[in-house]
Order: sequence, then structure tokens, then C-alpha cells
Amino acid sequence: MQSADKYWAVIPAAGVGQRMQANQPKQYLKIQGRTVLDWTIFRLLETQLFTTIVVSLSSEDAYWSESEYASHPDVIRAPGGAERSDSVRQGLAQLLPIAASNDWVLVHDAARPCVASGDIRKLIS
Repeated sequence: MQSADKYWAVIPAAGVGQRMQANQPKQYLKIQGRTVLDWTIFRLLETQLFTTIVVSLSSEDAYWSESEYASHPDVIRAPGGAERSDSVRQGLAQLLPIAASNDWVLVHDAARPCVASGDIRKLIS
């Protein structure tokens, strides 16, 4: 592992899934009873590496309140943006007052729930 004091994660999740043409954003589609976004958050939390996970969501998001992580103490919400890069920037802005200059921030797409803990650990090391 690196010698950073802390690790943080930002999950840009403000997309509406327009290309997918589903009746809801793809991050809220269910896989084995859990939303794609909840699986993604679960995978990051299970590493026990992250101080906080920031989820950048659209201001019009009608689904987050149903997430099993909506009130988790290590998961905070940030406003999303028009583009993924805007959502990442907003997530980073949420961390600016609480992260130190030698900390690391990892960004992981909301719609990629199959990331493995071991892969995250390898990436960090």
C-alpha cells in the first residue's frame, strides 16, 4: 500500500442511462435483488480501505433515497454534473475540506459493480 494517510472514493452516478433506453438509470437496475450502484458501493466498502465514498448524483435523482447506503455514515452525496467529469469534480469538491494533500482519491464508475477487492488493493499498491 502507498503511504497516504487516507483513501477516498468518488462514484460519478448522475447519468440517466439515455443510451440504454431503460425506464430508469442503469445504476438503479437490479442484479440479484440489489441495484448496480449498491453493488458498486458494497464492493468499495468491503475493501475497508476508504475513509469516505462520495456518490455524485443528479439533483433530479428519484432513486437514491431507496439505496441501502443512502444514510450510511461512510457514504456521502455530492451534486452531479452534466458530464461525468463534472460529477467527478463535484465529488472532489466535497472532499476538499476533509481530505489531506497526501491522500489518494480513487474514482470508480457507478455502473461497474463487478470490481474485486483484490483488484482495488493491487491498484493501490
